[in-house]
Amino acid sequence: MKDKKDELLDNESKDKKEDVNLEEATEKAFSIESVDLYDEDEDFISPEGFAAFEAKEPDDAMERAKDKAKIKVNENKNKFRRRTKYVYSAFMTKPFKSSLLLSFIMMMFIEGMSRRSLGGAVSFVCEHPIIFLLNWLMVLAPFLLSIAVKRKPIVYLLSIILWGILGITDYYMLSFRTTPFTGVDLQLSMNEVSVALGYLGSSGIRIILSLIIIVLLFVIVCIFCPKSKVNMKRWKACVCVLVSWVAIYFTIMGAIKTGVLSTKFGNLGIAYHDYGIAYCFTVTVVDTGISKPDDYSEQKIYELVTKEEKEAEKKKETPNVIFIQLESFIDVDEIKGLKLSEDATPTYRKLRKNYSSGYLTMPTIVAGTCNTEFEMITGMSIEFFGPGEYPYKTILRETTCESAAFDLKKLGYRTHGIHNHTSGFYGRNEVYANMGFDTFTGVEVMHDTIKTPNGKWTRDDVLTGCIMDCLESSKGKDYIYTVTVQPHGMYNVDLLEEDKHIDVLKAPGEEDMLQQYTYYVNQIKETDNFIKDLIKELEEFDEDVMLVMYGDHIPGLGLSDESFETKRNIYQTEYVIWDNFGLKKKKKDYMAYELTAEALKRAGIKEGTIFKYHQQVDHESEDYLKNLEQLQYDMLYGEHYAYNSGNPFEKTDIVYGAKDMKIEKVSSDGEYLYIEGGYFNTYSKVFINGEVYEEEDGVELISSTLLKLKMEKGMLKKKNVVQIKNINSLDVEFKKTKEFKYTYTGKVEQSDIDDRDVGNISKDEAQTDKEAKEANKDDKEDKKNKEKD
Repeated sequence: MKDKKDELLDNESKDKKEDVNLEEATEKAFSIESVDLYDEDEDFISPEGFAAFEAKEPDDAMERAKDKAKIKVNENKNKFRRRTKYVYSAFMTKPFKSSLLLSFIMMMFIEGMSRRSLGGAVSFVCEHPIIFLLNWLMVLAPFLLSIAVKRKPIVYLLSIILWGILGITDYYMLSFRTTPFTGVDLQLSMNEVSVALGYLGSSGIRIILSLIIIVLLFVIVCIFCPKSKVNMKRWKACVCVLVSWVAIYFTIMGAIKTGVLSTKFGNLGIAYHDYGIAYCFTVTVVDTGISKPDDYSEQKIYELVTKEEKEAEKKKETPNVIFIQLESFIDVDEIKGLKLSEDATPTYRKLRKNYSSGYLTMPTIVAGTCNTEFEMITGMSIEFFGPGEYPYKTILRETTCESAAFDLKKLGYRTHGIHNHTSGFYGRNEVYANMGFDTFTGVEVMHDTIKTPNGKWTRDDVLTGCIMDCLESSKGKDYIYTVTVQPHGMYNVDLLEEDKHIDVLKAPGEEDMLQQYTYYVNQIKETDNFIKDLIKELEEFDEDVMLVMYGDHIPGLGLSDESFETKRNIYQTEYVIWDNFGLKKKKKDYMAYELTAEALKRAGIKEGTIFKYHQQVDHESEDYLKNLEQLQYDMLYGEHYAYNSGNPFEKTDIVYGAKDMKIEKVSSDGEYLYIEGGYFNTYSKVFINGEVYEEEDGVELISSTLLKLKMEKGMLKKKNVVQIKNINSLDVEFKKTKEFKYTYTGKVEQSDIDDRDVGNISKDEAQTDKEAKEANKDDKEDKKNKEKD
């Protein structure tokens, strides 16, 4: 027994000795100066130290130290995995806490993007803590769904994607306009999306690529995402989520009732800054249309309508009425710090001096052209609709609406809409029919169009001919509403000398603003030239004409109230009313929705529910706007008491273009087929015996009166039917000629066409043709997207 006991003591002593030797060896290894062996943060021998350690101390004690070091190195390599697993486990097993954390991060992200900095988001937390918490609750809501589902990462990722897209989109929207991202932007057509992406250039491409990557990432997560246990019974978890959502809803509604939050946004930009992007964007999505007024009743509407009808007016001869909405057009001489080599708008300035004029307060700044248009055509105020709403994209897609067009049709007027951009922009091709227009001339039926230097818009000089075509198209009076586009945004373009009429000697703001101001003032200079040419034509026209012109909103040049020399604000532009029958000059400022009623009154026209209301009531009275809201609600959303409980206005069968496209002659020289007529353009396609021939098939636009087609074997029969149709790349037909019967003899036929007309077109015609072809680019992009869908 003693021997065995002694043996055990000896072994224990030996183990202790080896441990001491191991400690000494390790300390010795750490003392090697040539290599950094010791990692203070992780408390183990580094791989480099271990290599030196192995080379210098190859004994048993060192081997044990080596093994120990290996374990430490492997443990370090696994630390990241363990930590990742811990975080992943926390997200899978603690969904509520995880949702709080992720929603807070996303809240800071979207507010930082909206305010252009993380510091702005922090300031929002400090300045408006209660409103921040309310927004946080809204951001938290979709994350809470993770409590009741097994595939929690899908909920997290989807919520992050939704809020992330909101923040990023708002950031880019504010890069080219002053109004933030709103619910109405979700309703943009592909045509309008292409315009928005055009503003962003390469950034637009990055946005598309980013969205594709996000979608792919989401698909991958959905496929490979593992399931986790729900911490409580499924039905209890669902109840918890629903209760949470209901609590959030009533909390937000309580904040609205108590005035902490508001649903009326006088200025969208300021509202987003004060109330947070999550709340404001949600309001623009759910709050559309006009809410029913508290005291709305048949009796109330009857009193308003009968009051309007009390004054009987003697009928008299009335003039042609033309409205021209000038895109982003203002008097640049009122901008502080801007010096030009010459006056950019001499014609317009002279008209304002000699005719009735003043400032016009618009419902929007920089963007939202169609809302200005809506107020001018209907006399209604945008203020009563949802924040950021475009009635062109909502209610006017669903119903007809009384307007100046409908009202003047009662007096025998023929009504026309004109816009030198695509007809589908803002849905005008649908909306104009619901507002009573007989014809609509969009770029698809215009001829001899030329693009602006940025390649995006059509120059305004084409509009003179379009307006005169409308005036000459009928024997009676005409109402013409024209919307220009040339000075539209995207000003960061260098001009060629041939496009530069004015030099900017000094511009306010940063150095790059000089380029933008140079582009802008040269575009409004050309628009001013268009006004000059139009006035000259109208002066020679043998009928009375009243011409109302105004800018639709200020340009996107970073202007503020302090940017102007005068006391105007950023919502104001200038208007002028020209006439050729001696109206008395009057200087007065108006709201946009008031001007049409005033102009019609001056022309001796008192017709229409809204316009008569504007003409007869005191605009300074307390009930003026309240009663206007009553009428608007009744006419668009209510019981139509103003019309004896029925909407009397029927959608018009709108015709594209005021004049007919026609074929006058078809001839052939054996190699080419020549089609002579009128009003051809780059949208024109040739149909021969039902077969369509386009540009890629050899159709060449020589001029607005001549098309040339390369002949192929079997193209023509002895008896042929030839027709021209104007069709965009979405296969929407706008215009067509009557069928023309052509007999082909196979012989060379005589033609009135001069060789110069076919082979040697002028430089201006060539530019017209080349640049007009670019008008289809947006449509082609739309077609690609449509095919993908």
